[in-house]
Amino acid sequence: MSEAQIRRGLRAAMCGTAFSFLVIHAVAAGNYENGSVAQSSQPSGNQSPAQAVNPADPPAEEVFKNIQMLKGMPASQMKAVMSLISTSVGMRCDQCHVPDAFEKDDKRPKQTARSMLQLVMSVNKTSFDGQPQVTCFSCHRGQQRPVAMPPIAQQAAQTSTPAPRPAATGLPSYDQIIDKYLEAIGSSTAYEKLKSRVMKGSMIDAKGGTFPVEVCQTAPDKMVIITTLPNGTASQGYNGTIGWAAGPSGQSELRGMELAKIKRAADIARFLKIKEESLSPRVVGKVKVGEKEAYQISARAGGQRVQLFFDTQTGLLLRRQIMSNTVLGAFPEQTDYEDYRDVDGVKLPFITRYSTPDPAAASTMEFKEIAHNVTVDDAKFNPPQIQK
Repeated sequence: MSEAQIRRGLRAAMCGTAFSFLVIHAVAAGNYENGSVAQSSQPSGNQSPAQAVNPADPPAEEVFKNIQMLKGMPASQMKAVMSLISTSVGMRCDQCHVPDAFEKDDKRPKQTARSMLQLVMSVNKTSFDGQPQVTCFSCHRGQQRPVAMPPIAQQAAQTSTPAPRPAATGLPSYDQIIDKYLEAIGSSTAYEKLKSRVMKGSMIDAKGGTFPVEVCQTAPDKMVIITTLPNGTASQGYNGTIGWAAGPSGQSELRGMELAKIKRAADIARFLKIKEESLSPRVVGKVKVGEKEAYQISARAGGQRVQLFFDTQTGLLLRRQIMSNTVLGAFPEQTDYEDYRDVDGVKLPFITRYSTPDPAAASTMEFKEIAHNVTVDDAKFNPPQIQK
């Protein structure tokens, strides 16, 4: 398995509480529509995903090579956007890109993809005020060639009109659900005693490969994840100021949406802020998560749409779905939490499962050991090049 394939499996690491997962950043030179160093490129057509420039999250053309259709897009959205395109049209990265030289235009499908991006952006610009209402998936539905006509309907022996779904009644309020969750995972006093956390276990990728992983945190907001690969280590960290990712192929700084994720995950007692993080929460109803019944809550957090699923019996969080905004529409991510155990008076999931529309990105984290208030060298949270 290549380093790139392994990195795609390192999509999430559970860091203890409700919202605690993060995405391992791709660090090798040459990603997606680009390389790792920007160069000038020719102007695109009559549309580009221009956004307000954020110095902390520069536009894609300043970070990657040969950007044409995605000029102005925050560089931190590149991985999510490429994943949306790949899964929407049912194609692998190397069907459009030259391996290890992603900036090259040698393959015809890449030129076709640019034409299709121009079409999508033009439709959204002229018909939907620039909002990404139409996406690649709108037509392709996971297939390289869109279906041009509807299928012939088959006659049914009997026809019936489905009964309308009954309105949800008798549901607890949002506050009641969250209060039960906070009570279930441990008291605030117990969490306030936590000065550090070290978690050891394994990451299992989409192809069944298993790799040792270690997650270290110190209060209030420092974190590092270290995964041992066949050809070295892949790590990602936040030292309270800088977010970074490093691997056998290089090192990079996390920005934008990826930096925001690791900063949230690094908070060792983030569960205490769950109410203040959730804006406009609404109890949707009861649904099944696996074999368990859960209360579903819809909310917004950090500018993203969020769906939370709490066990109706235990109150514990079973699943979290987030929809991150990109120039090509929402990018959905899902984390499932299992095997909660008591560790020093707080309940932590020992298994987390991460999924996106890309099957190759699926991963499972299984922890065998979680310890609190152990000594962690503060230099461990710095990028490898400045660890002293």
